[in-house]
Amino acid sequence: MDDEDLIQAAREGKEHAGPFLVSLYAPMLLGYARGLASDLGDSACEQICECAVERAVRKIDLYDPTKGDFAGWARSMLRYVALDYRRDNARLQSIDGLDLAEPKAQSSREIPGGVTAALTEVVGQLSEPDQAILALREIEQLPSQTVAALLGISDAAVRQRYSRARQRLVRIAQNDQRLTSFLRGGPA
Repeated sequence: MDDEDLIQAAREGKEHAGPFLVSLYAPMLLGYARGLASDLGDSACEQICECAVERAVRKIDLYDPTKGDFAGWARSMLRYVALDYRRDNARLQSIDGLDLAEPKAQSSREIPGGVTAALTEVVGQLSEPDQAILALREIEQLPSQTVAALLGISDAAVRQRYSRARQRLVRIAQNDQRLTSFLRGGPA
């Protein structure tokens, strides 16, 4: 069975064709990956190669033999996977320096119990969805993308709901003398 037969069998959905194509082209692609991304190390090159071969087999229907051989087509897949890998890895490296365990410095100003009680009452006047979005963003300090995933809504919807919940909280809080006095620096 030659390359063309394996490619045709893969297009027909025959299960044996994919693994044979992988075993046939993976060593060549691994060598190409090592040359293309030698700075990333062997494990990254192997991962890139594996993803490229999988992508090539999944997209076998897009392969056109009149435009070149399968090896060249698979190498082009590998180049795109390598770019994706570098892009994804760069995002991870950009947050490596952050120490998320370190809490933010809190204000040294003592908050009287009356203010805490007033704030609890004001927040209690908000709807449950408003309370939830404020708790996730303000108390848990989760990014809007994470909150969106938790709530099953879009990032834009989270930001809009958060903004509106804060506006409602401010409107209610402005009517509570204990809070306005505390914010102006007076006694609670």
